[in-house]
Amino acid sequence: MSHLWKAPQPEAVPEPLFARCAELLDRVVPDLLRDMVQFLTDLPGAPVVTVPQAYLLRHLQSRPLTASQIAELLCISSGPVTSLTRRLIQRGYVERRQDQADRRVVWFHLTDKGRQAIEALVGARRAKWEALLRQLGPAWAQTTVDVMAAMHDAVRQMRHPASDPGEIAAAGHADE
Repeated sequence: MSHLWKAPQPEAVPEPLFARCAELLDRVVPDLLRDMVQFLTDLPGAPVVTVPQAYLLRHLQSRPLTASQIAELLCISSGPVTSLTRRLIQRGYVERRQDQADRRVVWFHLTDKGRQAIEALVGARRAKWEALLRQLGPAWAQTTVDVMAAMHDAVRQMRHPASDPGEIAAAGHADE
């Protein structure tokens, strides 16, 4: 679900405001990211997987991927891809299949067990998100979602400045 953010028209905003906000974000975001990882990995009843494993399993739900596609998706080199996929294969969540047309290419597919695991994980995460949003209340919940969507779209636009925002959303870049 993409909320394409449109940059507001320039308005007279004191420059120190942006500097103060940037300083605050620089201090808060690393702790927030750490807390969010802990928040999203402490899920009773859900399979225990790392954040990169969960991210990969989510993407494998829609289609198989090659090792190079996984590396690009996760912004890592091929070495960590081997370790990551090996662990998921050992747990029965992913399987390797050689490409029929080109035997050098290996595709990673989600197994039925992997599909059940990611569905359980997604369900547990959504329940936890919902509990957090309920704690914030309706107005703050909506504001939080709007701000996060705007930040996500703005970051994507900055990372891909030559691209049209609609093209970025349609292309499904690895940073989604």
